[in-house]
Amino acid sequence: MLLGLGLTLATTGLPAQGLPGWRPINPTMTSRSALGFDPVVTAGRGWRIGLQIDHANMLEAQDRSGGDLVLDAEVTRLDLRLGHDLGARWFVQGVIPLEAADGGFLDSFVDWWHGIFGFSEARREQRPRNTFEYDFTLPDGSNVAYGQSGVRLGDIRTTVGYRLAPGWQAALTVALPTGQGPAGYSMETAAVGLTTTYRGRLGFDRLTYEGGLGVGYTPAAGNLRQWQRTWLASAASGLRFRAVGRQSVYANVLFHSATYQGTTLPSLDGPDLSLDFGFLLKPGNGPEIVAGMVEDLYPFGPAVDMVFRLGVRW
Repeated sequence: MLLGLGLTLATTGLPAQGLPGWRPINPTMTSRSALGFDPVVTAGRGWRIGLQIDHANMLEAQDRSGGDLVLDAEVTRLDLRLGHDLGARWFVQGVIPLEAADGGFLDSFVDWWHGIFGFSEARREQRPRNTFEYDFTLPDGSNVAYGQSGVRLGDIRTTVGYRLAPGWQAALTVALPTGQGPAGYSMETAAVGLTTTYRGRLGFDRLTYEGGLGVGYTPAAGNLRQWQRTWLASAASGLRFRAVGRQSVYANVLFHSATYQGTTLPSLDGPDLSLDFGFLLKPGNGPEIVAGMVEDLYPFGPAVDMVFRLGVRW
């Protein structure tokens, strides 16, 4: 449906940059999938460079008859993205991440922010502020507990893409299990994801649509293999509105299917549904600046409560 809408749009005069890329940040998702939203890569000469930092505050606390889970942490991810064209249609790019996880410092702010909109979360009120816990019990009685993680290398992603038409691409991504540090954050096996993304004008010059679909495969691996899904799917749909000059606002919804099954815990068995929104600023001839937030649209799933985003891309 996303591509059906996209293919009805004009493809001429597209902006050099579209929506910012996004992939789930909950470690239960990132340790099992190569999928996310990959924006259209516009043809051009030279290297494309991007630097993006995402800082997430998350609290998942669930108690079911078959198991229980607590994930109370702040996770930071710094992505360095490099890309280059291989002719008019083919392109390659890679993402090298640095990651960390600890108790953080934002719990009080997140409580205040949600209070502005009248959201009261009993699970947050019951937890001590800025403390770390990441453990869960599964229906077979096994207990899994993970520790904090200092700054470490994450799972490197490499992508080969092909431009099917102006504003329309297909891309194959391979996520490599290069992550360092304690278990629970990185992949235990390589994963692949195949995506297609479309970008086009929506009715008039200031409004741009971008959306995509993806399917991925991650072999079962490690001590939790009996609970892991191997076939995954994603979908994204978003808009960029050029408000003043070259300054824009954007919003993008990303769906990612569940990475686990049969645990009775929605934070493992449920899908990730997130809203990424914010500003795209272009001061002078410098790089484009991304300043945004990500909010959880499905509180029972693994999407996290709040993510702050800041990046630059050339």
